[in-house]
Amino acid sequence: KKKCQCVYNAEWETQFKWIVPDRENSTNAKCKQCIAAFTVKWDGAKAVKSHEKSTSHQQKTKIVTQNAVLDKFTVRSGSSEEDKVTLAEVVNVFHSIQHHHSYLSMDCGLKPAHKMFPDSNIAIKTSCGKAKCEAICCNVIAPHSVETVLKILSDASNKGNRKLFPLCVRYFTTSGIKDRVLDFYEDSDETLEAISAKIKLILKNCN
Repeated sequence: KKKCQCVYNAEWETQFKWIVPDRENSTNAKCKQCIAAFTVKWDGAKAVKSHEKSTSHQQKTKIVTQNAVLDKFTVRSGSSEEDKVTLAEVVNVFHSIQHHHSYLSMDCGLKPAHKMFPDSNIAIKTSCGKAKCEAICCNVIAPHSVETVLKILSDASNKGNRKLFPLCVRYFTTSGIKDRVLDFYEDSDETLEAISAKIKLILKNCN
């Protein structure tokens, strides 16, 4: 007696959420959890049920379920979500520094957010222990702050046929960041070398 040959049936996906078609072979099905193909050529839906009951599939299903739970509290490296969580942590540390909070208080301050915003993946996955807060402060915020406040700014402004250059300096005091005009000069030469030489001369004259 000849046996009927079966092909993949898309209706199986309604009952078995883990199954997908094998694009290379219509008599095969693929398991998303096992990441493997198996034949449905002779047994059809029976082969699908048999695969679901197999020890290998059940073990993989258990692992996938555990990973799904962990995903609620961990961030995948290189994802857009990782960037958002990192930004939230940096903002928290920066805000705490502005108000002179300790590293320990930063970590403690984030814990209520996990319970207050349970529907936010960013809030749940944001964490800042003492060591992490210190690392963000010393290796990210501090270098950026130094780079921001120690800038010399110069730009050309045309007044008719005259080229005027305001030279400004930005510096930090106990009352915050200050911007001041150091010099305002005229020069017809707008090349990079000329501007650089002039800035060096003015800084030298101002000690």
